[in-house]
Amino acid sequence: MNFETFNLDEYEYYEKVENGDLSWIIPKKFIAFSGPHSQSMLDHGYPVHSPEYYLPYFRKAGVSTVIRLNKKIYDASRFTDAGFQHYDLFFPDGGVPPDSIMRQFLDICEKSPGAIAVHCKAGLGRTGTLIACYMMKHFRFSAAEAIAWVRICRPGSIIGRQQNWLADRQAWCWTEGDLLRQAKSQQEKSPLLTTSVFIAPGSVTMPEKTTSKWNYEHANPTYLPIVNDQNSSSPSAWPAEFRTSMNSGTTDNHCW
Repeated sequence: MNFETFNLDEYEYYEKVENGDLSWIIPKKFIAFSGPHSQSMLDHGYPVHSPEYYLPYFRKAGVSTVIRLNKKIYDASRFTDAGFQHYDLFFPDGGVPPDSIMRQFLDICEKSPGAIAVHCKAGLGRTGTLIACYMMKHFRFSAAEAIAWVRICRPGSIIGRQQNWLADRQAWCWTEGDLLRQAKSQQEKSPLLTTSVFIAPGSVTMPEKTTSKWNYEHANPTYLPIVNDQNSSSPSAWPAEFRTSMNSGTTDNHCW
């Protein structure tokens, strides 16, 4: 987070329910927001917004993709007809995603150009949980670090057993991220060559197999051991979006 460019007025404006209830989690990459309704209205005194309400801001912010994690309340065509990609990855409120949903989410986010707007019902639990998975894979945040960052940006995010679930997925996300970075490094060294990475069967495991149409194969599914947070990622390895320069001679590292 760059304090020189951070717009506090904009943050405080858009976090209000009447103004869209949306928050940037990763600058230029992820917006978490409350789920749109079929029309803008007052629902028992609570303001809710239609998809059209968000279109001007999403265009201005460079959003290309919308991901819905809750049940269908609005027609997805109201985003797609406006030029946005839209995906449905439903799982129950307050719950944790099946590993197939987590993989699909990561795959969509890695292939989508521009920023991605993610919502569930309130844009807190399910939304924050999957964005935290991306942070663990791509920036090697520990589960605790990812949860803390998401909550700084959007208070109230990631609830109940979603916290333990993220801790269980930390090692897998780190391993997948390391493999991805290795592949990119090889491509950069030999840009004219097509790089293939062979993953030995069983070397990267998940607690369950998926039979979804997304072609992910990991043999002999078992849990990977949880990585001791005492040896978790160093702030010096974090991207510039997540860290500020540390004062000389101090160990008080702030990720805001």
